[in-house]
Amino acid sequence: MLRSEVGQLVGRLKLVRLPARTLQVHWPEGNVLISGSPSDREPASKVPDYNALVTVEAVDATAGTHAAAAGTPAPAPPGGAASPG
Repeated sequence: MLRSEVGQLVGRLKLVRLPARTLQVHWPEGNVLISGSPSDREPASKVPDYNALVTVEAVDATAGTHAAAAGTPAPAPPGGAASPG
């Protein structure tokens, strides 16, 4: 699960090469993690700031519950992908 100040997203994980401390989330699913506030938009174009500070939490795929506390690394599943069920 990804959690930000404004929302959370439960999804699938795919391990790929990205800069350290970086995650990539697809649109529009990732919109729940960013603020929709007018103050968080570019003034001229009204485009939202697509940068969000998030925490990564493991989710038990069979029960749909948290398997680890926020910030606790979860073991990588076989094949590098996890599905919350």
